[in-house]
Amino acid sequence: QRPCLRLSVSSQQCRYTSHIVRSPFPDIEIPNKLIPEMIWETVDRFPESTAIKCGLTGRSYTFAQIHRLSLRFANSLRKAGFTRGDVIALVLSNSPEFPIITLGALEADLSLSFVNHSYTPDEMTHQLKDSGSVCVVVGTEQLEVVLSSIDKVEKATHSKPFRRVIVVDTSPAESLPPGVSRFSELVADGVDQSAKSGYQIQSTDMALLPYSSGTTGLSKGVCLSHRNILCNILQMSSTGECGKIRSPEQGQDILLGLLPFYHIYGLVVILLNSLLHGGQVITLPKFEQESFVRTLKNDKFSLLMLVPPLMLFLSASDRITHKHLASVRQIFSGAAPLGASDMEKVKEKLPPPEKCHINQAYGLTEMSPVATVPLFPAKNLATVGVPLSNTLGKIINPETGEALGPNQSGELCFKGPQVMLGYHNNTKATAGMIDPEGWLMTGDIGYYEEDGHFYVQDRLKELIKVKGLQVPPAELEELLRTHPLVSDVGVIGVPDPRSGEVPVAYIVPQKHSKKLTAEHIKQFLSERVSRHKQLADVIFTDSIPKSAAGKILRKDLRELYKNQKKMYLH
Repeated sequence: QRPCLRLSVSSQQCRYTSHIVRSPFPDIEIPNKLIPEMIWETVDRFPESTAIKCGLTGRSYTFAQIHRLSLRFANSLRKAGFTRGDVIALVLSNSPEFPIITLGALEADLSLSFVNHSYTPDEMTHQLKDSGSVCVVVGTEQLEVVLSSIDKVEKATHSKPFRRVIVVDTSPAESLPPGVSRFSELVADGVDQSAKSGYQIQSTDMALLPYSSGTTGLSKGVCLSHRNILCNILQMSSTGECGKIRSPEQGQDILLGLLPFYHIYGLVVILLNSLLHGGQVITLPKFEQESFVRTLKNDKFSLLMLVPPLMLFLSASDRITHKHLASVRQIFSGAAPLGASDMEKVKEKLPPPEKCHINQAYGLTEMSPVATVPLFPAKNLATVGVPLSNTLGKIINPETGEALGPNQSGELCFKGPQVMLGYHNNTKATAGMIDPEGWLMTGDIGYYEEDGHFYVQDRLKELIKVKGLQVPPAELEELLRTHPLVSDVGVIGVPDPRSGEVPVAYIVPQKHSKKLTAEHIKQFLSERVSRHKQLADVIFTDSIPKSAAGKILRKDLRELYKNQKKMYLH
């Protein structure tokens, strides 16, 4: 077996140098259990402690209430005829009901596919169809879009795969369309809440089916098992103080639940992680300055898991002062890289270093999602840390696949028990992501130093990340090419101080299409995609640079944009 670079947690020095970096943390034992099974053990320890609360209304549930309502929902699903292997789609903004629906479905031996609640009907139709969902649980605000999407799926498949639509109703007095059930009735007093004896599935079976955008068009379903998720949560908690969530008996941690739970970061790192370790999550359905600032002031958060745009807001807003962050003991930034200088600006508003630590970590949906975390305290603000327990990391030459040594830039690759089962019904994409030895090729460019700390520099793959959310250029190009006045198109991501990146489209108009304007193109796309996929700029050009094989040379487009920007500034 090839020797590995091993770190010492105390000295943070190499024990042996090679081209594979091994975790400094001891390997952990991964329990052969299901997600709800493990969380019910936490319920038994802290039944009357608050597990989750809405930051707007104050509506909350204790661990015991979540358990009881989850069992009722599970039994209602079984009674409705849902069985092992069925997929339920969840289209819901962050709320206290989210864990009840999630754990109830998992308790019933089902799988869950989480859908971005801001999706357009076309985007939602793709995921509902591709995931094979047979039931949709939806908030009242998204019900109309969901029903439209279901109609599109049924027409496309010439079948009626959806056996139930369940609405999480905040106004029970309102009438509902035919065939739509109320969530409140499925968990009401009197519904069977007895626990079943034994599960029909294994820990290696699929539990979650989040969708991750790719570079070749539409998003792909990422199959994650119970074992993947539990392993990653336990890996995070085995790193010492870094990211550790304190239970009620330790002085319960309060976590902000603002990052969307349909995203793997919000779902696993915040919600399920907190439920498993006895923390309390305070939810906000979306970012609004007023509610965000008010919640920071009123609820004494001790752990903040954020993304770069929120970190930048903390540092730039005059409304955020030391008082808003006085109780914070750890703050994390993830989902996209954040510069060390930006981290320093946030640090200025935090408690002193001996009381509060600020860190970056690294992961992706296909890693369930965390791959690296910083040692405690972090070596510096730029590093994303070292591999988690049970995890190996390396850097390869993306052209040759050769493993590279310290301080050599290449593609980041990781191997561990948190690596996904594969892409849903897509063996070709799976083979392109995971090599025969089990290494997951991330598509990100970075390097590691001799002491094993990793750094992320750029993306090898072509995804654009807007506020931590993925935007595949190929998807936008495919849509823009359907415009009758567009001859060709190339989309790139360009740096943006607020969003990290934003999409910009280079358009080759059809001949004699003098009426085509940038605003016309933006309007055309805005009706077809979510807000984070909207174009920041449209530039008309005579041709799109392409390789001999016909692939768009985005590097050339980015260089062109950079030069055009310089000319404009001068």
